[in-house]
Amino acid sequence: MTPPVDVLVVEDDVELRQVLSEVLTDAGYRVASLSNGRDALRSLKRRKVPPRLILLDLMMPVMDGWKFLEEKSRLREFDGIPVVVLSAFPARNVSAQAILRKPIDLNRLTATVEKFCRKPARRSPSAKDA
Repeated sequence: MTPPVDVLVVEDDVELRQVLSEVLTDAGYRVASLSNGRDALRSLKRRKVPPRLILLDLMMPVMDGWKFLEEKSRLREFDGIPVVVLSAFPARNVSAQAILRKPIDLNRLTATVEKFCRKPARRSPSAKDA
C-alpha cells in the first residue's frame, strides 16, 4: 500500500525534483516524487487516497506533461486533483490550475501549494518514492 501524500511532484530533473520535495517536506507536506508522466499515472491508479495536488513538469521523457494531462482527463476519479504546471517556457493551451515558471521561486512555490493544499497541521515524513 502506498502512503498518502499531499503533493505528487512529477519532474524529470533529479536535482530540481529533490529540491522541490525537500522544500515541501520541510514546510510540512507529505511528498512523493516521480520522473515522468507514465509513472505518475501508475501511482495515481494504485493509491487509495489521491494526492491533494500534482506539480507537473511539461518536458519529460517517457510521457510528457501534456500526455499525462490528456490521460488524466480520461480518468474521472482524478478530476478533482488540481495540477500546477512547472515550465521553463510559456505554457499555452495547458489545462492546469496554475503555472510556475522555471527557475522556480521557492516562496511562490510554497504559497501556490498552500493555496491548493492549505497549510498542513503537522509535519509528516516524506514518501520519497510513489
